[in-house]
Amino acid sequence: MIVTSDFECGNGKQIRRVADRHYIITERGDKVTYCYYFCFRIAAETPEEAGDVLVEVVGDPDLEHDEVKDVGTVGLIGHTPCNIWYTRWGHWKALPAPRVEFTRTSIRATVPVHHDDPVTVTNVVPATLTDTTDFLKCLAEKCPEHSEYVEVGESCEGRSFPGIRITDGLNANGKIRAVCFSGQHPIEFPGVWGTRGIAEYLTGLLPEAAEYRRRFDVWVLPLVNPDGTVMGNNNFNAKGEEVMSAGAASEGELPDITEARSLWEFLDPAPPELMLNIHCYCGWGSFVEPPYNGVYFLKDEYFGDQSRLKRQKMIEEFARFKTTGLSGHTRPSITGENSFHAQMAMKHGTCGFLYEINAGNQGPWGCSHEGIAAFRAMADGYLAGR
Repeated sequence: MIVTSDFECGNGKQIRRVADRHYIITERGDKVTYCYYFCFRIAAETPEEAGDVLVEVVGDPDLEHDEVKDVGTVGLIGHTPCNIWYTRWGHWKALPAPRVEFTRTSIRATVPVHHDDPVTVTNVVPATLTDTTDFLKCLAEKCPEHSEYVEVGESCEGRSFPGIRITDGLNANGKIRAVCFSGQHPIEFPGVWGTRGIAEYLTGLLPEAAEYRRRFDVWVLPLVNPDGTVMGNNNFNAKGEEVMSAGAASEGELPDITEARSLWEFLDPAPPELMLNIHCYCGWGSFVEPPYNGVYFLKDEYFGDQSRLKRQKMIEEFARFKTTGLSGHTRPSITGENSFHAQMAMKHGTCGFLYEINAGNQGPWGCSHEGIAAFRAMADGYLAGR
């Protein structure tokens, strides 16, 4: 029996066999609250090894905090209950509830293992850099008349951000520039599935997608922290840095972190009129109405132009009523002043919002639909507010 997390997006350490067909895996966290993602693989080397395997996932004991004891356990269990996913013949399925137990100190999963098919197990279905890059290239190849594969930015290890540009005739003249991005926190894969869904939708055959292509010049960047994604980090880049903040970029102070600076240097010279950033949280949630998601809006004072503010308020109305984003306590949250949304709004009047998809409930297809709904709310709200 082989149990490992040594693969792209894998997360686990101190894998140990404690009894026959019983393993313990320690989740590898980054910091407080970002210490819950795990992803490992089990392979039966002989037909005799096939069958059910009990795996216990425990929290990272190496995280430290002045006030919170056993941070890793608190972080892991604090993001439960949730679906536990496994693969069968390349497809992701949720483990049936009787096969999963959430205790105060661990997640216990009884996993069916087949000799001819290694099984991957996780609490957040990963969208790898390799697969996402191939997916975007394939979309662009199928629809060359209105899409092209692009690479922008650079990570601290030299990886570019894979992306796709979508607009009729690849002609931006007179069109509304929109940017959709995700993956700042590398294992918030529902955001990646959401932006991938936007790309697939906009390159598709539906008449409404053709109308968006006619009116918008859309750039989709699913993975803007590619190093962290490859490494299976919860939050950080390859250097252990947080790439979420744009700092005071609107005042000319470029972010110090490589990925954040690269993202700003892409956005700032040709500022989009619209921007959608998709994240996720995990767990069925005590601060929202399951299975609802989350949404973060902008403060009115971020906008100096009243016409832009009018469009923003209409976008927020569409986001409230056309998506399932409610955020904490059934009301929208507010993005911080150092966020990319706030900095772009203050400098360029860019409208939009940050959307969170609940990873506790949905797999890739559900996340794709949530991303599409968020894009449509942003685009339609902007048009209605003009």
